[in-house]
Amino acid sequence: MLSALLPGVRDFRTPLVVGLLWAAAAWLTIGPQFSASLRAADLLGRFSDLGLPVNVGWSAALLLTYLIGSLLVVRESPIEWLPYRNRLTWATHWTNVESWLSNMFLTLSEDGRVPVMRGFGTMTAQTKGFAGFYDRDTVKGDVWERLNSDFRKAVMDERPEVEVRIQMKFPDLYAELDRLRAEAEFRLSIFWPLCAMAVVLATQWSTVGLGLIALALVLWIDGSRRRREVESKLWAPVLSGDIQSPILEAMSAASDGPVGDFSDRTNRLASLSRSLNTV
Repeated sequence: MLSALLPGVRDFRTPLVVGLLWAAAAWLTIGPQFSASLRAADLLGRFSDLGLPVNVGWSAALLLTYLIGSLLVVRESPIEWLPYRNRLTWATHWTNVESWLSNMFLTLSEDGRVPVMRGFGTMTAQTKGFAGFYDRDTVKGDVWERLNSDFRKAVMDERPEVEVRIQMKFPDLYAELDRLRAEAEFRLSIFWPLCAMAVVLATQWSTVGLGLIALALVLWIDGSRRRREVESKLWAPVLSGDIQSPILEAMSAASDGPVGDFSDRTNRLASLSRSLNTV
C-alpha cells in the first residue's frame, strides 16, 4: 500500500515545492511594496467581506501555487531541448544505447543491408517507423551519416513505447525508474527558483544570499546525474535483448526479407516533391 502511495506523493511534491519557491521569490521582490500599498489593503478587505473561512483561502492559495508549479516543472536537461544533431554536438559522449545503435547500423551495412526510416528524405516533421532495408551499394553520396543519425534518433524517440513495455514486463524496474525520474525532476526544477531567490536576496538584503546559488548548482548536478541514470536503466533491457522497441522489432521481422534500391526510392521521392510543387 505504501509503495502505491509514494509515487502519488512524489508527483504532488515537486509542483508544490516549485510553486512555493517561485512564490517566495516573487514575494521577496514585490511583497513589501505590495503590502504597503492601499490597493493591497482594499483587496484584503474585499476578501474579508466575503466571510470565507481562513482555511478556504489558504487551500485556494495552495491549489493555485500547485497549479503554477506544475507548469514550471523541469522534466529534461536543457541539452535535451536541442535538436538531435545539435544535442550530440554539445554532449561529451554518446550514451551506451546510441553507440550500440550506431554499431548495429554499421554491422548491418557491412552485410549489405541499410535500415531506412519512413520519414527520411521526405518533408515530414519526424520519422515514423521503419521503412525497410535497402541495398548498401545503392546508397550514394553524403547520405550515409544522415541515415545513421536518423536511425539512432528514430529508435531513441520511441522512449515512451519502451517505457510501456518495461512497465508491462518489469514492473519493479519501472517503479525504480519512476522514483529516479521524480528525484531528478525535483532537483532540476528547484534550481531556477533558488537562483532567483539568491539574486533577490543579494540585491535587496545581503550578498550572503548568493550562497543559495552554490546549493542550487549542487542540486542541478545531482539531478542531471539521476537523469542520466534513468536513461541508462531505461535502455538496459533493450541492450540486453529482453525487450525491443517497435522499430527494432520491425527490423527483426524484416531481417530475412528482400532489400530495396535506395536510388529508386530517392528518385520517387524527388518526383513526388516536384509534383507537389507544381500543384
